[in-house]
Amino acid sequence: MVDQTNARTTHAGAVGYRGSSGSSEFLLVGAKDNRSEWVLPKGHIEPGEDARSAARREVFEEAGVTAEIVGSEALGTIGYSLGAEKVSVVYYLARSISDAPALEDRGKTWMRADSAERSLNHQESREMLRRAVEKLPAISPPLSR
Repeated sequence: MVDQTNARTTHAGAVGYRGSSGSSEFLLVGAKDNRSEWVLPKGHIEPGEDARSAARREVFEEAGVTAEIVGSEALGTIGYSLGAEKVSVVYYLARSISDAPALEDRGKTWMRADSAERSLNHQESREMLRRAVEKLPAISPPLSR
């Protein structure tokens, strides 16, 4: 479910990108429990940590990418149940600053938007990617000729 706002935010993630509008690639990581499944980086918000910091940390831990959160607003929130746990994940748009080996052994890939959308297994993740793609032209307008 996208944009579930009545649950306490427990997790944060990001749609990471590099490049500019029209030539952007998006960051996907291997799922923790199924390395052949591509997902967006996300994880628990630690005690005393804000969601934006958690999203940047998760991108670094899972992919080795140092990123900055772009814009003041989140892309949206996804809510779901994982057993008895209620999970609420807020996603941000994050621009890659540098790329190094990841702290976690999960695999990572950079893909153009159309390939990334086909590779993501969850509809909610595809929706966050679409929102990121829509937001990019306003952030990095194409160069004038």
